[in-house]
Amino acid sequence: MGKGKIFQALDKIFIQELFKRKKKLFFPSVKGKISEIKIKRVSPDWAKESCLVRYEILFDNDTKKIVRGTAKAKKSEKSVWQIMKYLYYQDFNSGNLQIAKPLDYIADINLLLYEESPGVTLTEIIEKETKTIIEKNLKNTARWLVKLHNLDFIKKGFPKATFIGFDGYKNIFHKIKKYIPELRGNLTPLNKIKFINQIWKNKKNFIHNDFYPGNSISNKKIIFGIDLDRAGIGPFLMDIAAFYGALEFPKEFWDLKISIKQIRHFQDIFLREYCKLRKLNYLQIKKDLKKFLVKIFLDQIHNYAAGTIKYRNLMDKKTKDSYILKIKTLLLKIKQHLKNL
Repeated sequence: MGKGKIFQALDKIFIQELFKRKKKLFFPSVKGKISEIKIKRVSPDWAKESCLVRYEILFDNDTKKIVRGTAKAKKSEKSVWQIMKYLYYQDFNSGNLQIAKPLDYIADINLLLYEESPGVTLTEIIEKETKTIIEKNLKNTARWLVKLHNLDFIKKGFPKATFIGFDGYKNIFHKIKKYIPELRGNLTPLNKIKFINQIWKNKKNFIHNDFYPGNSISNKKIIFGIDLDRAGIGPFLMDIAAFYGALEFPKEFWDLKISIKQIRHFQDIFLREYCKLRKLNYLQIKKDLKKFLVKIFLDQIHNYAAGTIKYRNLMDKKTKDSYILKIKTLLLKIKQHLKNL
């Protein structure tokens, strides 16, 4: 897929024609005609290989729909489309599992379209709501994750979840030394993270693989999972670690105005509910989680370092400096977690 082609997702004429032609398919319950489409790019301008878009669809009967679009130059969104269709039509209709409603996959420009889920992210709830409401949502989110992990995936032909292994981290550490030399002294010795490939060989489930609070949408008692771009077959502890670890992200990522004690309490609420529902030993899972927490922070380093290095000549100084600071704080978190192994 050519880099330029994915940006047709921002072309107003192309998008208007697409939505008007497929209006009955996308919005069968809406009787009015489309009167306007507002297009907003969500991904930064310097990101040349991905195009994330928010479409606000206005109808002449005052109805409004919000649609999200994802187009990428290097990775096909077709498998994500197939996964979302399976999860939505097999499980949403039975009330077992809720995800964002998939609308279409436009192969010509590798564009995945899905309806925005109603509600607010768990990130916002943790930031703004009372302890009681937060705890209820943490338990509901754990229940959603258990339903996902309990899926019978064997005969479904799901792909393997996106995995960055030891060689990937070795490569990005080498590039950090070359292109961000000020972080050389913060890098973890590679021999301390050789266990990464081994933990991925554990028992496999269907996993979200990007299960941070921002990808969990709460609408009263209903939880919607969004952003399944990295989903597939993998170890279930990856999802728990992503959610668990996000609560202790450095303030450069999430300046959560609560105490460490409160963070530990919220982590415990989520993990205990998950273990209870799957009849797992809480203490054993908490022990096994430690290595996956190291991987969660390594994945974030890989993401931010790769972006910083690739787009360093396109980023403004403020953005570049903020990315480098984030990488540094993540490297410090890894060292903290390695001490606990």
